[in-house]
This record gives sequence, C-alpha cells and structure tokens, in this order.
Amino acid sequence: MKRSLLSRLAIVQIVVVIIAAVAAGTGVRQFAYRVIIQGDMMTADKLPEFLRQTRFYLVAISGVTAAVAALSAWFLFRQIARPLARIQRVASAVAAGDYSVRLEEPAQDELGRLAGDIDRMTESLARIEQMRRDLVANVAHELRTPLTGAQGLLHAMRDGLLPASEQNIEQVAEEIARLSRLVDALHQLSLSDGVPRGALRREPVDLALIAGDVLAGMMPLFEQRDLTVAYQPPSVPVIVLANRDALVQVLVNLMDNACKYTPEGEWVAIDVHLPGEVDIRNGGPGVGPADLPRIFERFYRVEKSRARDTGGAGIGLAIVKNLVDAQGGRVSVESREGETVFRVWLPALREKE
Repeated sequence: MKRSLLSRLAIVQIVVVIIAAVAAGTGVRQFAYRVIIQGDMMTADKLPEFLRQTRFYLVAISGVTAAVAALSAWFLFRQIARPLARIQRVASAVAAGDYSVRLEEPAQDELGRLAGDIDRMTESLARIEQMRRDLVANVAHELRTPLTGAQGLLHAMRDGLLPASEQNIEQVAEEIARLSRLVDALHQLSLSDGVPRGALRREPVDLALIAGDVLAGMMPLFEQRDLTVAYQPPSVPVIVLANRDALVQVLVNLMDNACKYTPEGEWVAIDVHLPGEVDIRNGGPGVGPADLPRIFERFYRVEKSRARDTGGAGIGLAIVKNLVDAQGGRVSVESREGETVFRVWLPALREKE
C-alpha cells in the first residue's frame, strides 16, 4: 500500500534536512580537524583562506541540499502530475458526454481515492443517461400506442371505412382513457421522483386502519376478477410515522398491482404487523429470478403484453419505491412459485429515525 501524499512530502523534507545536517557536520569536522588536531592556529594572514574555505563549504552544502531537494521535488511532482493529467483528461471527456472513460487508478493514496470517486461518479452518470434515454423511448412508445389506436379509428370513421357507431366511439374513448391514465401516472412519477429520503412531512397514523380503508375501496376490483381476499386486522393499532396521502397511494398501487397480476380465482392477502410493516401477498406463478431485481424500475413490466391490455405502463411500482423512500421506509419483494410478497416497512412512532 502506497504512502499518502502528505507522508511522502514529509519524508522528502526529512531527507533534505538530514543531508544538509550531514554535509554541515562534515564541514565542521574538517575545520575542527585542521584547527584543533593539526594545531593550525588562526592568524591574520590565514584569515582570508579560512573565509574562502568557509564560503566553499557553505556553497557546497547549499548546492548538495538544493540538488537533493530539486530531485526529490521532481520525482514527487512526476508522481502527482501523471495521475492529475489523467484525471483532467477523463474529466474533460465526461464533461463532453463520454461516460465510457475510466481511470482505474491502482494507487491507494489521496489521488487514487479521488480517481476511484471519479470512476464511480462516471458510472452513475452513465446509468442516469441510460435511464434518461430509456425514459424518453418508453414514454414515446407508450404514448404512441393509444394515440395510434384512437387516430386510426377516427380516420376510418371520417373516411367512411367504419361507421360512427356507439361501439367504435367507445373504442376511441377507451384509447383516450388509456392515454389519460398514462399521463396521470407520469405526473405522479414526476412528483415522487427525486424527493430525498425522509423528506415528506410525516405524522402518526394507524397503518392497519388505512390498509383496511384502502382495501374496502378496492374490493369491487378484486370481486370482478373472482379473487379471494383475506385481511385480518391486528388487535392493536399499528402506529407509524408516515405521510397519509403518500401511504394511501403506496397501498393503492400495491393492491392494484396484486389485482392485475393475480390469475383469476387465486387469492390475495394483506397482513399488517407490529412495529410497522404491511405485507401484500398474492398467489400465482410468481416473478422469475431475472425479473425480480428490476421490478421497481420505471416502465419495467414482467408481462408486457398483458400489462398493456390492462392499462399498466410499468410505473406504479416505481412510484411505490419513491414514496416509501421519501417517508424513510423500505420496500422489498420476494417471490416463488405460488406466492409473491411485497413488504413495506415504515418507521414506528416509538422507533428512532
């Protein structure tokens, strides 16, 4: 492991001081040898020679010390200048939009750690740029689908290829409704996106009571799909620190997700536990291992064709994660054959945040 820049600078200074001291000691020893041991007593006629030799030793000592200091500084400068030049080139490339460059500096000193931070920053920027491109492409695709359907039907009715019947007008209305749902989902995502963790205003709320109210409002949707719903409220209130509106939105999105993706005739269960956890479980084939790590990504859908038919655009779970994070909580998912569990944890009133 390489020394830090500070320690290397200190070592250089110590080396220079030691060399200067050794050179000065050598000169003093020569004078002492001549004057004391050889008995070369100082007289007026010998003073000029003494001063000349004194100047010689001082100049020699100064020259050696300056040379050592210059060589040490040059060596140290090269060690610092090379990584700095690489850092400057990489920073210029990143500023120009090239996020593929990396420093991969092996040193463990301050410059090496700086290079590692720049590499991680560049990787983060590359991911953000890819997410931006994916977002633009996905939004364009999702908007195009209902617009194309509605436009095609309207043109066909205008040109007399289809009658302006109630059924055809209803199809146009369905496409417009899909477009409206997508715009609303994008608006919710924009409101929840980028909110710092724990930034939402929170207050003590009863998680069990809110879960029961949300479930009661969504029961008609579960009944339409012939889903068996189980909810056994806890015997005591489960008080958590949460934003009421955000918590309602989280539960609505998770229950709506369970309703859409649970096969007809299967079951859904909502469990609320102390100190502040709600589990939304559903039966069915489960989520594959390849899909599970990406399930909270925006516009990611496990069953793409089915999600489009039911109006989903892969935004609901991304909103859930944003809103849970903004309340200082956590959300996770587990899945296996026959069961999928979405688990939301929120800080309880008695817990320190």
